[in-house]
Amino acid sequence: MSYLSRIAVSLGAIAGVLLPLHYWVYLPINEYFNYQQYLKRKQTTEQYVRRMEYQCNVILTEDKKYGCQKFNEAKESGNFQIQEFRKATER
Repeated sequence: MSYLSRIAVSLGAIAGVLLPLHYWVYLPINEYFNYQQYLKRKQTTEQYVRRMEYQCNVILTEDKKYGCQKFNEAKESGNFQIQEFRKATER
């Protein structure tokens, strides 16, 4: 075999190993980490909303009135809604 055909066969063999690894190992791991980040953002947002609702409804003080007003406006406008996690589409 000529030198170029050996290179082509070697690249084909490498691609034959790397492409399945990409789809079976890398993408599921990447999907897992994306889902963990989504859960962390969701938990952080829900915790913030709970804390602000408690501060605004239970221990409202005069100096927190403006912040609670802005929080309620943001809550009514839907700023704290969390979209569902979307799985990556296969190509």
